Amino acid sequence: MVEVVLVMSFMAVLFGISILSFSNLERKNQLELFATEIKSTIYQAKSQTINGIQSALYLDSSRYVLFRGETFSPTDPENQEKTLPSTLQIVDINLPNQTATFVKVSGYLNNYSSPSNFTLRDITTGQSKLISINKLGIVNIE
Repeated sequence: MVEVVLVMSFMAVLFGISILSFSNLERKNQLELFATEIKSTIYQAKSQTINGIQSALYLDSSRYVLFRGETFSPTDPENQEKTLPSTLQIVDINLPNQTATFVKVSGYLNNYSSPSNFTLRDITTGQSKLISINKLGIVNIE
């Protein structure tokens, strides 16, 4: 009987450890997923601009918005807004007016200055991803 209790206790401890490990893995995957989604949205804005539909990306701490035109209007019904989970934040935004706009035809980043980047941070783990856009409009995630 004592052996059964010991085995059950050991299994409960292992189960608890695996739940914690899975939770941390899920948070890390969420950070990487949203960093990749933001990168994809930046490329979508660049592609639309190259193809004649001026588009850009607006960033603030809790969301990012794909919008038409060169100036962000929060009330535009065509805005495509994506709200971040409460555990993620966009911080240290180094883009003019918190906006990534692109030059028609070339797709270069409009009003480029170095650095043109921002950080996506998981506030629960402290992990972060630096997302940079170079002069040519190429996005890098570090």
